[in-house]
Amino acid sequence: MIDVGCGSGRAVSELSSSGFRAVGVDISPEMIEEARRRSPGTEFLVGDAYELAVPGGFSGYRVDKVFHELAEPERAVSEARRILVPGGRVVLAGHDWEALVIDSSYPALTREIVRARASVVTAPRAARGFRRLLSRCGLCEVSVEAVVGFFGGGGGGLAGGAGRGWDGFCCAAVLGLQGGLRWGEWGIGPDSVVRLA
Repeated sequence: MIDVGCGSGRAVSELSSSGFRAVGVDISPEMIEEARRRSPGTEFLVGDAYELAVPGGFSGYRVDKVFHELAEPERAVSEARRILVPGGRVVLAGHDWEALVIDSSYPALTREIVRARASVVTAPRAARGFRRLLSRCGLCEVSVEAVVGFFGGGGGGLAGGAGRGWDGFCCAAVLGLQGGLRWGEWGIGPDSVVRLA
């Protein structure tokens, strides 16, 4: 499993501790340094979604909250296909930054916050286009799951509690490469950690 945009390596660490070979990749040297500090002995590499410094041979490719920052998402999907073995799977997860749901007593202010945040994201609507993107890249039988989460209310305000507050509309597209391109399914939980069956 390769986790592109791994950040501090939480998902990579969880996958590794579950017995999977997991490699984390992030564009930020600081995040990779932190991931290595948190999970010594786990493989983390500085790199980006367009050119992964790995030869291939992965059964899984995971990306969470990355595609909204990519100017050329087709290149990233092509790179995912390059590194996967036949039968490998891809999970894309991300927010629709124009569809954040915030429970607030100040609706005009929260609408402005959502609009302001979406205006600084490269592709704020990327998640809603995952099906189209993967189909355009020659993949078929794409499975998309939409999940709605809410900000606000008890238990931690906007953060929603101890690291569990996830923001807004999230789409996940899953694929499997089996000789010709067959799709499989992985679940994505609120921690954005892939649960393997």
